[in-house]
Amino acid sequence: MSSINANATVTLTVNGKQAQDMLDNLKKKSQDLEKAIENAAKAGNKVELKKLQKELKQTNRQIAQIESATVGVEKVLKNLDKASPKELNKTLYTLRQQLNGIERGTVEWNRQAEAIRRVKSEIARVNADLIEGEGFWDRFNRKMNG
Repeated sequence: MSSINANATVTLTVNGKQAQDMLDNLKKKSQDLEKAIENAAKAGNKVELKKLQKELKQTNRQIAQIESATVGVEKVLKNLDKASPKELNKTLYTLRQQLNGIERGTVEWNRQAEAIRRVKSEIARVNADLIEGEGFWDRFNRKMNG
């Protein structure tokens, strides 16, 4: 009999009720699958056991993705001036996705919108720095091609 125990304790601030609800539902599903795996193992039902283990693995992967995205956003927001352009763009994308689950006009909405403005401002600053570093021919080619 195999037993999978996938417990993790992570404290996160997830922006948006929709994202928090999704995370809660996935965690509950994970717990239910663990119980079902125990029952299938006790019953000796190997086919069902494999199916449940595969579903548990997929559910845990989704939980990890949501938690990872949130942790990544928080990390970038704390160090905006040191973040790479790739990290800034990924953070902006994640913040916009999270904004979809927030009710307009709430404190949470305003906080999320401010975070988006900060990231956009930093992206604009990085882009301005890159343009300043262009040589005459680079600017000429960019204008001619644009």
